[in-house]
Amino acid sequence: MKTIFASKAEVGKKYLTKRGMPVEVSAVGDKNIVVFSLANGHKRINLDPGDLLQPYNPKLINPDARRAMAHPAKDTTKAVTSRLAELDGKRHLKASYKDKEYVAEIKEDGFYYEGVRYGSTTSLATKITGHPTSGPTFFGLRKGDK
Repeated sequence: MKTIFASKAEVGKKYLTKRGMPVEVSAVGDKNIVVFSLANGHKRINLDPGDLLQPYNPKLINPDARRAMAHPAKDTTKAVTSRLAELDGKRHLKASYKDKEYVAEIKEDGFYYEGVRYGSTTSLATKITGHPTSGPTFFGLRKGDK
């Protein structure tokens, strides 16, 4: 298989980015391609349709990615979301931004908004606002916030 555009990637298949980072395709859309890093704790990454992907070949994996895969970081998502879910029995997070109401569902494996899983409130708040934003502040989870 030759190098392909991300827009032609198949969901569920593994590829390498142009820098040799291993990823698995989760969703292919018109404007972006959602992949999960196989070297960075399955971190969600959005690719542009014009980005290039190479066939998955373990021998071509970037050395940094190879080290990360050999020593995976501890996943704290379950502990964090379980703790949040126990706060006042919350099962949803709500926030208002630019005159629009946003509601995310809290599950054991992350926060879901419009069917997409986010590993943290900060990644979700950043997606909504379009710029780096503190999730706990955005959703009013800080002590003293109402």
